[in-house]
Amino acid sequence: MVLVMATAPANFLLASWTLPVWTLILATALSLPLLVYYQQRRSSKAEPFFNFAGLPAEIRNMVYEELVEPDCNPSFPTEAMRSPRPLRMMSWIPSQKKPSYPKYGILLASRQLHREFMDVLCKRATFTLNVDRSNEQSTNPWPLSRDSVCKIRSCEIRIIATSNMLGSRDPRSMPRDWGLRNRVSRSLSAMRRVEKLRLHVHAVPDRMWNPLWLWSQVSQQFKDLAEPRFTAITFGLESWTLGENCLKRDEEGRWKWTCPADHVVTDDPEGWQPIREFCAALYLECRECQRSRAENAGSA
Repeated sequence: MVLVMATAPANFLLASWTLPVWTLILATALSLPLLVYYQQRRSSKAEPFFNFAGLPAEIRNMVYEELVEPDCNPSFPTEAMRSPRPLRMMSWIPSQKKPSYPKYGILLASRQLHREFMDVLCKRATFTLNVDRSNEQSTNPWPLSRDSVCKIRSCEIRIIATSNMLGSRDPRSMPRDWGLRNRVSRSLSAMRRVEKLRLHVHAVPDRMWNPLWLWSQVSQQFKDLAEPRFTAITFGLESWTLGENCLKRDEEGRWKWTCPADHVVTDDPEGWQPIREFCAALYLECRECQRSRAENAGSA
């Protein structure tokens, strides 16, 4: 009886030590592969880092030129795309609407690469800036930095023209002073180095406004704009068109109507052009194209 009572504490002590020991063994077995992997990672040599920013500027510019595509379509966040702010006390701080360039991840690498690549992009690519119902009422339709705007050499402004955008249900009562024209002019006032600035009027007609009225009103509003100074005005529709003529400036800066084959059809009068004269010039047959078709038909 005394022997049994003496061995009972020993068995209890052994049992109390067995559980922590097995727990320690299990933890060691589970952590051993992680320790081995960590040690191998430490002992292995780090991959060599290529210092692209350390290359000469001429070579970096050559790489940038290979990355630049002919057309650049920056996207701008609209009010619906921007997430709401959680803190009301910070609502007085103006939000930054920076453009995004989905094709050019290099712009996110560093500030130096962003600055250098944007310089090449503005010189080589043609920027396409859209005006539609998402930004037609904005004070600055395209929140590009002033530094980027002043470096752009080629740009196309695409206006999705609707009757609501023009602010009048009756085309005959369209005011001469259009707010959108003034906002576009202010947004692009820093575009001093631009060499090619084209306006494309994409008409979305309705019952009151046919495409001819939309093309006429928008083109006449921007035709004689001083800043920026457009070099060409083209016209388009969602559906098939007859191949309308377009407006282009000659070497002396005067507007000319040209056919799709880029032949001069007729001169454009200075100032506001009435709708009848506009339609006549828009579909005026090119004599040079007529002559070429006659010669081809005769030779055949």
